Amino acid sequence: MVKKGKKMKKKILIIIIVIIAMLALVAKRKIQQKKVKPYGELPVPVHVAEASKRQVERTHDYLAEVEAWQNAKISSRLAARVLLLYHIEGDFVKEGEILLQLDDKDIKEEIKGVEKEINGVKVTVDGLKTNFQYWAKENKRYKELVSGGAISQASADDVYNKSVTAYSLYNAKTDELESLNHTRDGLMSKLSYTKLVSPYDGLVTRRNVYPGDLASPGEVLMIVQEQSKLKLVFDIPQEDLHFIKLGLPVYVRNCDCRLELKITHIYPSFDKSKMVRVEVAIPPTNNFRIGEFVPVSVVLIRHENVIAVPSESLIETPEGKTAVFIIKNGKLEIRTVEKIIKSNGYAEVKGVKAGEKVVTSTFLGWATLSSGLRVEEIK
Repeated sequence: MVKKGKKMKKKILIIIIVIIAMLALVAKRKIQQKKVKPYGELPVPVHVAEASKRQVERTHDYLAEVEAWQNAKISSRLAARVLLLYHIEGDFVKEGEILLQLDDKDIKEEIKGVEKEINGVKVTVDGLKTNFQYWAKENKRYKELVSGGAISQASADDVYNKSVTAYSLYNAKTDELESLNHTRDGLMSKLSYTKLVSPYDGLVTRRNVYPGDLASPGEVLMIVQEQSKLKLVFDIPQEDLHFIKLGLPVYVRNCDCRLELKITHIYPSFDKSKMVRVEVAIPPTNNFRIGEFVPVSVVLIRHENVIAVPSESLIETPEGKTAVFIIKNGKLEIRTVEKIIKSNGYAEVKGVKAGEKVVTSTFLGWATLSSGLRVEEIK
């Protein structure tokens, strides 16, 4: 019985201690609540950022395609059968390397015939030249004899007529020889057209003929791409043309890196869709693939070392003006500013100094903020 009494006393003691501890906690909580000020008297938490000097740009986005710097469409200048193909799709070729050979048998036969005629006419021209030179000398001699009274004028006139005839024959045959030489030169040029060569180092990307096919004048037989340089090509609508200029910077994304290039060419006329093509040269060291599409941003305006604030800090006043909330000595001050450029998350403004803190957001909404309100900065 004594042991049971002791256990009961311990239990009662523990219960009393627990009750006292709970009462103490409740009392402490009430004291803390009395010390807490009403919510309206607390500083309002706001996110802030500092106005700073930076580069601010206005850009316009387009979608560009990567193309080879040049595409040579290899075509024939004459009608002839394809005799030999030296290269096919996928072959790399050097400048001046023969791509294909057209049948040149008939042209070579024509050249042989003309050269034979030329040789025959040359012999005749040499003979006529000698004859003309002889009668020219005789004509001079007879003139001297007539002036001395040694011969009659009729004899001198006869020699003169023979010299004129000799000159006419020589001159006509010389013209014939010159015409034959022109014919041969034309045939030699025509013969050179039977060998189609690459205009530069490049890659054969298309072949449209096979040996035995008849090539027609103007028909594209092969395409060779110059891949030592690439270019970005994109089309701009008519309304954008007034602000797109040669030399404007262009940002290009490549393998998670941003490159800054420049507009190198603008086509002088519109296409059927009223679009103008713009080109941007790509340095050869960059990893682009022909045919891939790449987002580009053309920098229309760039201002260096200007005061800028985060775009989300700008608010519109009831009067329709742009303003920001500045923090001074823990309180808000609304200030009207002039917005110059707004792009890429920042806005260039006038009316704020570098280092001044502006409110970018608040948990309770912009409508709860006003000049003179105490705030707590959250960066």
